[in-house]
Amino acid sequence: MINRTHRILACLLLCVMLFSVVAVPISHSKDKPNYLLAVWITLTTLLDALEAIDLLISILTADIQEMQDAIARMNDELKYELYPERESLEEAIREVEKKLDKLNAEEAAAESKKSNAESRISSLKSEIKQAKASLAMLSPYEVSEREALEHHISMLKSSLESAKQDLKDANKILNSSWRALKSLWYEGALDDLRGALARIQSRISVLEGSTGELSRAITKKNAEIKAEDERRKTVQADVDKTQKEYKEKEKQGDPKDQK
Repeated sequence: MINRTHRILACLLLCVMLFSVVAVPISHSKDKPNYLLAVWITLTTLLDALEAIDLLISILTADIQEMQDAIARMNDELKYELYPERESLEEAIREVEKKLDKLNAEEAAAESKKSNAESRISSLKSEIKQAKASLAMLSPYEVSEREALEHHISMLKSSLESAKQDLKDANKILNSSWRALKSLWYEGALDDLRGALARIQSRISVLEGSTGELSRAITKKNAEIKAEDERRKTVQADVDKTQKEYKEKEKQGDPKDQK
């Protein structure tokens, strides 16, 4: 928009124009014959008023043009810079969140796996102990019972080894320094990306608000121009009428000279 200095200069120029509406006709009135004086002053006053209106309209039009240019620049920044950058940041945030969520899900699964493995190990150890005690109570002649119990103990031991392996795998995930560093890096990256996104969004909000304010200001100034146009039509009609009257009196000449 027109800055404050330009506005002050425009207002001063307008004041000069308005002063000329009265001062200029009077200062030049001595050059006109008496029978044309009144009409001439009226005509020049109306012409000066018309010029003052034109000046005001030109100031308003220039102001509107500057506001439209400002809106265009802000819209270009929004469309070609800020909106794409916001979209890019949002996509980057989604990607990092997916990776962090995957790490957290794997950690949660490892916690559950560890808990289940520890519970199974405790239970299997107890079952193996009981099975061994039962095996010790069998006589050497209870061959089939011993074989079945020994097979059962073997199966329990196999399950125990599997549970121990599960516990080892879970601890490997939970105790991984590399995974912990990756998790911290993702969290830091998310903080940086979200901070950048917040700054971009703040700039977008400012520009969108400014373009809205400028659009409303343009609407207001267009209404002012319309009102001035209507006033100009009225003054122009008065100018045309007075000019016609002036020319007619000028053609008629001084009534005293016709005697």
